[in-house]
Amino acid sequence: MTEFFGTYNHRIDAKGRVALPAKFRKSLDRENVTGELVVTTSPSKYDDTHNESLYVFSLEDFNSWINSFFEVVGGYNPRKKEHELLMLALHANVEDVSIDSAGRINIPQKFRDAAGLEADVSIVGNSGHFEVWDAKRMEQKLTEIDLESLLYD
Repeated sequence: MTEFFGTYNHRIDAKGRVALPAKFRKSLDRENVTGELVVTTSPSKYDDTHNESLYVFSLEDFNSWINSFFEVVGGYNPRKKEHELLMLALHANVEDVSIDSAGRINIPQKFRDAAGLEADVSIVGNSGHFEVWDAKRMEQKLTEIDLESLLYD
């Protein structure tokens, strides 16, 4: 599994490209991920029309993420309607993106619109994937988290 940690502030250019943090590119290189990533919207919404962020995975880590939803129920069962619907929903809103020679990915317009991304973004490592947030929304989200209550009962 590729490991990503930390928060890095970047800008999306007029063509929808954003530079990946150098540490993230090094992590991808170590895992032999050669230019192809998978982008999808986060399952969480911040309002009625926008997802909180985008998730970006290597293909292997994306498949592990998908499988994790079924591990808690004994594995994927194609004869269960709920499993089929979840699998469809998770795969329907995904696109491959490539890392260019300058270390950038091009985030498709539909994903920028879905997450309300315009210019200033925070790229946040989250273990096996990284997330692309609107920078102000990420800052607000972090102020809302009560870490102490999450760590202690």
